Amino acid sequence: MQWKTAEEIALLSKSSKFSIINDSRQADWEALISSAESSIFLCPKSFTDPRFTYRLTDVPAASHPTIAAALACVAKVQKDDVIWDPFVGSGTELVECSLQESCKLLIGTDLEEQALSNARTNIEAAGLAQNQKFVLEKADALTYKHSHPISLIISNPPMGRRVPVKNIEDLLVKFVRRLPQILSSKGRLVWMSPFPQVLDKEIAKLGFQKTYASKIDMGGFNAELQRWE
Repeated sequence: MQWKTAEEIALLSKSSKFSIINDSRQADWEALISSAESSIFLCPKSFTDPRFTYRLTDVPAASHPTIAAALACVAKVQKDDVIWDPFVGSGTELVECSLQESCKLLIGTDLEEQALSNARTNIEAAGLAQNQKFVLEKADALTYKHSHPISLIISNPPMGRRVPVKNIEDLLVKFVRRLPQILSSKGRLVWMSPFPQVLDKEIAKLGFQKTYASKIDMGGFNAELQRWE
């Protein structure tokens, strides 16, 4: 129903002197459809949220700040946590974790130098460099191992939609198979899973239990926000 409506609006836009933007990343307003009330609500989108002003830089396909905040909330950060984001991007997940609780150590890795530079900029803009120990390193998520036991892995991993990634499903399967080698005995994984039907089986086989799951619209496709313990 919603896709059909969007298609008809797009056709109407072409024949009208007014341009109607059907892209949530560009529109100033968002139309919210309530089937329960049979109503359409218009909500403003183009404004600066002071909650996320620390996010000065970005990388392609980086987490929306609200998704990063949701991941940190589900993670329930603790003071003695050693936290690793294996696909750190612009560092938003690490910032959100630290805003919840000043933990023992924040670690971010990525293969792209620009991502690490952007993550550092955002972390410093959030004021974390003054009171929070963090490490940013260029490293592969499939081989990286830190000297500290990791108690929390938090990430919005690459999903291959906005930025093509070769064999993305295979990459993530190989990554989750490393969990027992990386996480401490009471460690947990909190992430956005783009292939839950495949990855859930792999993680469950390793002895983890899924304690939270919620489908999230990632802008045209669904992923699942998960917590594994």
